Amino acid sequence: MSCSLSNKDKDAARTEVGQQSKPQRPLTIDVLIGVDHYYDFVTGRMKRNATGSIALETLLGWIICGKPHSSPSEEARVLLTKVEEPTDAALRKFWEIEAMGITPEDDVVPEDTRMMERFEKSLSFNGERYQ
Repeated sequence: MSCSLSNKDKDAARTEVGQQSKPQRPLTIDVLIGVDHYYDFVTGRMKRNATGSIALETLLGWIICGKPHSSPSEEARVLLTKVEEPTDAALRKFWEIEAMGITPEDDVVPEDTRMMERFEKSLSFNGERYQ
């Protein structure tokens, strides 16, 4: 994430880190480090100024953190992505197993009906168990 800094913020940050001269070119982002490696670079040295900006020392040099004071923004962007396919599949499988053997009659094919009748005719109970 990046944003433009006002001259006031740039001057305040330069003063905090001891740089009094203004750069000859516009300030640009040279390296973008993900938050998963951010703390590998931060040394822990920090300086604050009266406007709320913070200068943090990193292994690559000082960085400026904080809200820019030149253009307050009320805009917020949010992205929410939710994927529930594995949950849906697991629930579907659960109910298929739970309902095993319980099928509506209109879903039963004639071959299944004949097979069930044949099975029931061949099944017998000898007093202790089914054979």
